[in-house]
Amino acid sequence: MARVAALLNAAMITDAIAVVDPSTFRRPLVAGAVIATVEANVRPVVVTFRPSGFSKPARGGSSVVEAVPFATDSKVRRFTSGGKASGRPDLSQAKVVVSGGRPLRDAETFEKVIGGLADALGGAVGATRAAVDSGIAHNELQVGQTGKIVAPDLYIAAGISGAIQHRVGVEDSDLIVAINMDPNAPIFDFAHIGIVADAVELLPVLTEAFRQRLALNCVAS
Repeated sequence: MARVAALLNAAMITDAIAVVDPSTFRRPLVAGAVIATVEANVRPVVVTFRPSGFSKPARGGSSVVEAVPFATDSKVRRFTSGGKASGRPDLSQAKVVVSGGRPLRDAETFEKVIGGLADALGGAVGATRAAVDSGIAHNELQVGQTGKIVAPDLYIAAGISGAIQHRVGVEDSDLIVAINMDPNAPIFDFAHIGIVADAVELLPVLTEAFRQRLALNCVAS
């Protein structure tokens, strides 16, 4: 989008979380500690938005939705696609996200524990930067200031301390459940539900409980 702005000789505003008027927007600074109101003094304006900064649209309004056809003879072609196909929902759009930190030890444990619970809940998998840097999680799973910003209905943080860089990426979630062995971990300061426990031991128990509940619901239906 920055290249688009340059080609248009336009103003560029990133990560907007509110629209004041067609030229004025609000955006977070300093890892979300400050919300700045910025105004573009030239037109047009190229803007990128943080989806989690906006509430869900109201139903029953009078707005008209119009489908606009778009076609282009783009010279851009995709030859390969990075990442690991998993069949799980997209991290940025998922209603449930289960994330893990470095205490998950290795990639196999991470996939078994975090991936297992995510699959039982029909959710996506996330990770901290520490987990990504240590090689136990893929970089496309990183959640936080330098990763993806998420705002699911349910965010489960397992073995995550809750540093500010991670907090700014998840704090708009409707319900945050934190599981950590350290009762003084910063994540308990903003989590809605806190559980002091070993995530490696607790999550498989939760996974089995959810799977049994799902199986009972399927039989009942």
